[in-house]
Amino acid sequence: LLLGMASLPLGANAEQVGDIQASASTVALSPSAPQAGDTVTIFLTMYNSGQSFASEVEYTFYKESQGPGNIIEQARVDIEGEATAEVSTQWVNVIEGEHEIHILVEYPRDSNNFMDFYVPFTVTGLPNLKVTTLEVAPASGIFAGDTVTVSSLVRNTGSEPAGASVLHLDLPDAPNQDLATPAIDAGSSAW
Repeated sequence: LLLGMASLPLGANAEQVGDIQASASTVALSPSAPQAGDTVTIFLTMYNSGQSFASEVEYTFYKESQGPGNIIEQARVDIEGEATAEVSTQWVNVIEGEHEIHILVEYPRDSNNFMDFYVPFTVTGLPNLKVTTLEVAPASGIFAGDTVTVSSLVRNTGSEPAGASVLHLDLPDAPNQDLATPAIDAGSSAW
């Protein structure tokens, strides 16, 4: 994903702790435009600008802010001299809204020498269609073989518009029906 950086020093905007460099620009998200409910994979590329092997570079990924209750993953990685290492973690089932991934890197281990930075990102919402009213006409006096009209009022309770779709009805003792549903804006309803 960040393969173009495989053996190059990071740019001038990189943070550094010891010989280890990283920054918000060396973080990538997949998918890059997440939707509510997605699992977001967070990739971090770190560069060892020194000639010596860097043992046990500790990194921590946090949801929203740094704190023990917000840790997604904390681990260590070894990085060869003048080389990069890519690590990743996952934020499962993200919710709609503005979010931040905070990253803390310590090197050497247990030195209290840290660099930290964060990456903001937006999770878009989804449409959510619900049948709020179902009407059958005629409402009574129906006999076998009669023609019946079924209508549904569908509401989009989600935060994004819904494209045109089909509502499938399983009917007892009759052929199933597919009702065309038009495009519905968020917060709107349609018959």
